[in-house]
Amino acid sequence: AYPNPVYYSQTAQVTFNLPDDEDVDLLIQSISGETVLIKSGLRDDFIWDLKNGSGNEVSVGIYLWYASPNKGKGKIMVKP
Repeated sequence: AYPNPVYYSQTAQVTFNLPDDEDVDLLIQSISGETVLIKSGLRDDFIWDLKNGSGNEVSVGIYLWYASPNKGKGKIMVKP
């Protein structure tokens, strides 16, 4: 899975290219460890619209992502 690292503005979307042969769980966290979004059972491409689990746009900053089991991790910087 990727991106690693990627820089996006708040009007963009982030596309995660995930394996198509098995389900992947995706966790996106703030740099302080707060959960922003959790998605389970993903395959192929997942497009993150830069919104949290409640549907609100995320703040400018750095976010960490983890795709499990062992499918990658990285950072995303959301810029104004």
